[in-house]
Amino acid sequence: MSMASIINERNRKSRLKHTIKSLIASTMKVRKNINPYKKVELLAVTPVQRTNQILVRGQARGTAEQRLYELLIMFSGASFSETKDKDHPLKISLGSGAYIYMAKLSGSNTKVQVRCTCKDYYFMWQWWNKQESALFGGKFPTYKRKTDNYPERNPDHVPGVCKHVIGLSEKLAQQGVLTR
Repeated sequence: MSMASIINERNRKSRLKHTIKSLIASTMKVRKNINPYKKVELLAVTPVQRTNQILVRGQARGTAEQRLYELLIMFSGASFSETKDKDHPLKISLGSGAYIYMAKLSGSNTKVQVRCTCKDYYFMWQWWNKQESALFGGKFPTYKRKTDNYPERNPDHVPGVCKHVIGLSEKLAQQGVLTR
């Protein structure tokens, strides 16, 4: 890895300021009654050792349209070990029969970036998550509002998450990967 890419990676990490807990809390301020989506499938937990990150991939099927949504949560600041110990109890596959051990992720301390392909995330959260460095991946296509006779979806202009991402974080907590 070149010195420039190391510096860029450090600068990107220092801009991260949100945890999954803080994103859910800001969501609850805007949406008083959002329930986590229960039909979320955890697809993969992939360690990125050189940057101390964990990429979590999941999917959820929409209820109205029966569309499949892709969910991504990138946790930064993960801790890895070659051997299992009290601080690194979670066994994560590296593929080809190789494994690494990881510390549990903290919902209130581990910085995250999130993404969901559902319309609620697109219209409600993605723009403000991008502004707050909480959007994982590239920016979404620009949306030009077609009407102004409906109230703004996110009037407080806060970052947040959709019910699918909340559901995925709950699934991680149930499986012991994430502490609340």
